[in-house]
Amino acid sequence: MNYQAELDRWLERAGDDLKILEEPAMWICPKCGREFAHQEQEHYCCKVRDVDEYIALQREEVRPALATMRAAIREAVPDAVERISWSMPTYWRGRNLLQFSASKKHLGFYPGKEAVQAFAGRLQQEGWDASRGTIRLPYDRPFPEELVKDVDYDVVAGPESRGFIFGTPIAYNNRKPFVLIRKAGKLPRETVSISYDLEYGQATIEMHKDSIRPGQKVLIVDDLIATGGTTEAMIKLVESLGGQVVGVVVLMELAGLKGREKIAGYRLDSAICYPGK
Repeated sequence: MNYQAELDRWLERAGDDLKILEEPAMWICPKCGREFAHQEQEHYCCKVRDVDEYIALQREEVRPALATMRAAIREAVPDAVERISWSMPTYWRGRNLLQFSASKKHLGFYPGKEAVQAFAGRLQQEGWDASRGTIRLPYDRPFPEELVKDVDYDVVAGPESRGFIFGTPIAYNNRKPFVLIRKAGKLPRETVSISYDLEYGQATIEMHKDSIRPGQKVLIVDDLIATGGTTEAMIKLVESLGGQVVGVVVLMELAGLKGREKIAGYRLDSAICYPGK
């Protein structure tokens, strides 16, 4: 059978009854010329020179939230270069570190996927809407300045050996140095150490003396917090070198052992919180 001939005859008989499906027309923004699948789709198209102009162009009622966000970011990363990128305020330090933007009902904060994942426990606990690398901050809620200030850090530190497993990917993805915290006698250069009590005895952990500079913000990453003894010792060790512990991130928290209470005053985020012991 000549299939092409049969197809041609079928098309001829179909005539006007054959409907050709066309792709839906794209909506083109008259300001910036970008194409979108939905009519009047919300996006960022204002061509502005700097952050002052960006804030000035927003609705009057949201300008205070934008100014507060800007001030919080400047305090968190004072050495970052402020500029406009992708039509929104951007803070650059070797890469696009942080961004924020004004939407209709919320302020969008973009610290990156890794930061959102690291602080997932706190975001969920405090009821913030977050996905991928975005945190949405509604205008009708008090602005969480501390949340913004705590997102950035200079150094990731983790204890052997599972702290290495969970800490190094966070450090690598955020282009941060990773500092080893090891048992006594395992590090080759001059160290500082601290001893602490365990349920069954005593342990000592060490860090290289030059691994943290005074004033650096340190994020401690580990697999578990139970009674909190090891975590407390790590915090004291970091602070003995002049570092500032801005948070502790663990995979699992055994809440029944009350380790959180032992490090009260420090932010603790856990991906899994088990209520028992």
